Amino acid sequence: MTNINDGRIYKGSDCASVHTLVQGWGTLSLEAIVHSGLLYSLFQDYKDSVDFVMVYILEAHPKGGAERGPDYSVLCQHETLEDRIKAATMLIDLDVEYHTFTADIRSQTQIPLVLDTIDNVFTSTFAAAPDRAYVVENNSIAYLGRPIVQQIMTEIDMAVELREFFEKKSYQKKNDA
Repeated sequence: MTNINDGRIYKGSDCASVHTLVQGWGTLSLEAIVHSGLLYSLFQDYKDSVDFVMVYILEAHPKGGAERGPDYSVLCQHETLEDRIKAATMLIDLDVEYHTFTADIRSQTQIPLVLDTIDNVFTSTFAAAPDRAYVVENNSIAYLGRPIVQQIMTEIDMAVELREFFEKKSYQKKNDA
C-alpha cells in the first residue's frame, strides 16, 4: 500500500493490530460520500478496538470504461500513482459532512486512506473490489465481505454487515469500554 502524503510503500503489517478492518474503495461518487456516514458511525463505535484502514483501488466506473453516468463516472482509470493520489485526495475533500477519511496513517479520529500500488498488488492479492471489506485477525482473514453487486441485490450495506460481525465476535464498542 502507498501513503498519500509521501508515496512511501509499506506492508499491511505496518498498520495492523489484533483486529484490523481493511476495505477496498474504488469509486469517487456522490453515493460513496453518502455511504461514508454509515462507515463513519461504525468507525466511531469500534475505533478503540479495531484499526480501520481504507485502500483506494481501481476506479469502479471510470470514464471511458464501465460508465454509469455523471454521478458515478467522475474520473478516468488511474494510469499513474499521481492519478490515484489525486482521486484519493478528492474523496477526502468531498466528504465535508463526516470527514471520514484522512491521509494521516496514524490518525485516531478519522479512517486512514491509503492507496493500492499502481500495479494493483493489494487488489490482486485480496481479490479487492469496491465496497468489499476484510477483517484481519492475527494475520488471517477473519471476515470477507460480499461484493457490492450482492450487497445491492439484498439492500444490506457493507457497514451493516460489519457491525453484525463485530457484535457477533464481541468486539468492544467505545461505549462498552
